[in-house]
Amino acid sequence: MKFCSTINKEVAVINAMALLRKAKKTVYMTMDMRGEIDHPLPQKYHHLITRLVKRKITVTRYMYGERELFEKTKNRYEGVQVYYGGKINRYQRMLIIDKKRGMFALNGNIFFTAFKPLVNSLLSYVSVN
Repeated sequence: MKFCSTINKEVAVINAMALLRKAKKTVYMTMDMRGEIDHPLPQKYHHLITRLVKRKITVTRYMYGERELFEKTKNRYEGVQVYYGGKINRYQRMLIIDKKRGMFALNGNIFFTAFKPLVNSLLSYVSVN
């Protein structure tokens, strides 16, 4: 069994949006707050998250960076449960759908996984049970 597969960085957002569209119950995601301010994701990505919230899918976002920045940005995402994850040195980029599959970054590469132990370890990293 393959633990994960590499995703081309050029289509990572497209893949993330395709995963988001498959969500039935939960979405867990992390965010580099400074990175999002300096290089924001496309509006269509944020609109999709808003649509998921309206469909009663629980969207949880763990935000990393300076605490002061968290206090300024935490209310930008209506209906999304936001938590301060810690300083940027604790940041692990990930998007997990229904606790079953997701994407994550490691050493400058982006990967997809549906391998349950790996998904669980990513969720454990941000303390999701």
